[in-house]
Amino acid sequence: MIKTLNGLGLSTFAQHGASTNDIRASLEKKIPVIVNYQDSTMTEGHYGVMIGFEYGKLVLNDPYESKPVIVDSKIFAKRWYGYHKTQFSHWMLAVTNNS
Repeated sequence: MIKTLNGLGLSTFAQHGASTNDIRASLEKKIPVIVNYQDSTMTEGHYGVMIGFEYGKLVLNDPYESKPVIVDSKIFAKRWYGYHKTQFSHWMLAVTNNS
């Protein structure tokens, strides 16, 4: 994913062990954040893009949903891991345009 984004001329910053405050800091700079998390209907990791943060809630673009999803940050933090809680725990990828 990082190689593809960089190949498209985008800058990336990946972080393991991040916090919702790290997501919020990127969002305050208008930088979207890709996350790997557990959707309530799935048993494996699932990617989404965080696009906003308001009043303790995160705004998530989920590829399975037709509109943005509002998620409580504490609930999200408990589901913020990849495959069987062993990979990509609290992983985020901030993506910016170089131009």
